[in-house]
Amino acid sequence: MTPHRSHGRGSFVIDRVFDAVGRIRRASGTSSPRTFRELDAMLTALNSQGRHDLLVEIRDGNLKASYVYTWFRQNALDRIPTGKTIAPLEASFKAWRTALQCSDDHAKNIGTTQRALQLTGREIIADLPAVLERYRSRAALHPHAFNHARSHAMAFLRDQLGQHHDLWKQVSAMRPAKRPPKPARAQLSPDQVRRLVVQLGEEAGEVAWTMAVTGMGPKEYWEDGWEERPDRIHVGGVKRLGRTRNVPRWSTVTQPTISLMTFRRRLKAATGGAISPYAFRRAFSRWMAEAGIIKANRDAYMGHGVRTMDALYTFGELPGQLEADAVKLRAYANEPALTPSLKVAVGGTR
Repeated sequence: MTPHRSHGRGSFVIDRVFDAVGRIRRASGTSSPRTFRELDAMLTALNSQGRHDLLVEIRDGNLKASYVYTWFRQNALDRIPTGKTIAPLEASFKAWRTALQCSDDHAKNIGTTQRALQLTGREIIADLPAVLERYRSRAALHPHAFNHARSHAMAFLRDQLGQHHDLWKQVSAMRPAKRPPKPARAQLSPDQVRRLVVQLGEEAGEVAWTMAVTGMGPKEYWEDGWEERPDRIHVGGVKRLGRTRNVPRWSTVTQPTISLMTFRRRLKAATGGAISPYAFRRAFSRWMAEAGIIKANRDAYMGHGVRTMDALYTFGELPGQLEADAVKLRAYANEPALTPSLKVAVGGTR
């Protein structure tokens, strides 16, 4: 483009047309032919690189070509503040969340992130990395929450600016918060559960033992319903196919006389939170394996259903199976034989 001035006065005029953005006619801010040629070459390079966003900003007068050129010479175009990066962060984030096509749960999680960032309405999009770093400090005890916020911020910047933009790269380069290692799951032996039963007291102790000798989870024990029969415990699990099942009746079981909340509270007080109600279901799984019960039967008693082709052909209750496995469990756990008398116990919320 040949340098020229408007009405022969002022700086040279940029007058270029690009298919993607239309005509750009703006003052260049320079009267130097050499600098003007460099500005003109920059515009051509921006178009070739697909940086039509910057060409639009120059076209609309939001950015001066000479200002963009300063960043261009430093090879730092990805850090240049544009009309998009100076937009209000809070309003932009809310509009993005509203327009996002996603599940209700995901939208709710993004809303939780927006509230957690504690935006005041004064921040711009370019402030997002700093906003996240401040949140990292506040969320030191909740690393999972910070990692969610970081993921949401990356998705927001990806949709607003693209993954080539320096802001997206800054957030992407942030170290995820390190999660504390999970404590080892409690592996309870029969004797350990017996000691815990005494420690919990009669009501909570009976609950713990019943869950440990049947493999019932909390929901099955308190809500789904179960029934004690002469040779089995019938569990009416509804979580998934296979959870309705029969378990060997090999030790005493008791219907709940306290609520799940009360049991959780007493268990936490007794163990310091080291043992969860679900630990008793895992204990039953371990006891069966150590008692020598075959895997197909163990899976059936746990309500796992058919998982392999071998299980498909071996799945199903055989005559005498429950009693035989009950004998194995009693021998393993050193439990006395049950008396023939039977009191039916049907679980339900208390």
